[in-house]
Amino acid sequence: MRLLTTLQSIPPPAQRRFRVWAAQEPALAALDFQAMRDLLLDDHEPIDHDRKDQLLAALIRLARTDHDAGTGLLVCLLPGIKAKLRDHARGLDPDEAASVLVAALWQRIRSYPLDRRPRKIALNLLLDAARDVIAARNAQKAWDNHAQLDDQDHDTEDTDPGYTPGLIWHLVRCAGVLTPREIILIDATRLRGLPLTDLARLLGIGHEAAKKARRRAELKLAAYWANSRDAV
Repeated sequence: MRLLTTLQSIPPPAQRRFRVWAAQEPALAALDFQAMRDLLLDDHEPIDHDRKDQLLAALIRLARTDHDAGTGLLVCLLPGIKAKLRDHARGLDPDEAASVLVAALWQRIRSYPLDRRPRKIALNLLLDAARDVIAARNAQKAWDNHAQLDDQDHDTEDTDPGYTPGLIWHLVRCAGVLTPREIILIDATRLRGLPLTDLARLLGIGHEAAKKARRRAELKLAAYWANSRDAV
């Protein structure tokens, strides 16, 4: 899962950057990023849930204007991200599932209603984002069932299958036409609505490089689909 590997390798923010955050959010005072992450990941009893929610709320407020704070929050949520993928992504391509979940989390981090849901923030974020993975898994299962039934039906005449964008995307992914990074670029930004600038930073590449890579992937997708249709 390329996207998760990239998240794991992201270096912590510089001390100077973290001090700027702490000046804006007193809950981060007297900490550095690693100490904050250790507190968030500590599951030994007694667990100070209020303290964790204070730290997460601080990162969410910062993430509204600071991309690195949002990325830092994703890094802190990595154990939960992996757990949700294990629980809900069976049957999905691992890279696709990771891109769906990370894109969903990013959107929810940017719009999380702290006034209405100030408690159990990590759980709320992960459960909300997991719904997108479940929806993708169910769509994949429905398509697999449909395709299986279609293969078994030898008595009906061939008809136009009515190719939808979702079906085309499924067929191209299964054909292995695109690399894992190309799948992430198209799926997360075109299908899931994650801004290209945000995804580029998560992947550790520049915006223009991501834009060109996505364009090349889309041309590759279009060429493959045109050739495959001509061959029918």
